Amino acid sequence: MVGISAGIVWLLCFMTAVVLGLVRGRFVTPRLGEARARRLMTLVMCLCIYIYTWIMMHFWGETSVWTALKVGVSWTVATFVFECTMGMVLMKKSWSEIMADYNVCHGRLWLLVLVSTLTAPLACWIITV
Repeated sequence: MVGISAGIVWLLCFMTAVVLGLVRGRFVTPRLGEARARRLMTLVMCLCIYIYTWIMMHFWGETSVWTALKVGVSWTVATFVFECTMGMVLMKKSWSEIMADYNVCHGRLWLLVLVSTLTAPLACWIITV
């Protein structure tokens, strides 16, 4: 049950990221500019990850800290592999272009999404136990 619900939540996060990207491009960027829009939507995505995870935890019932850690690591690896694959194969980006989204020193906050993806299951498990 945990594996199925974790997979469903990961897919929901993926769909949310796509929708937020479309909203950012269509509505937010023209009003705030590219940099601010990216930052805002990254923070919204992180919040969504925590909300979805917290809701999912209520369906798990009794679970262990190790399960929460495994889910977080699985989600993080799946997200990173997906990002790299989509960037290189479909968008024809170079490795350096893909990694630019993770450069916090240049104001890119996408790394926070990976951190949220990794930590949300454990943080929500701690809250719900």
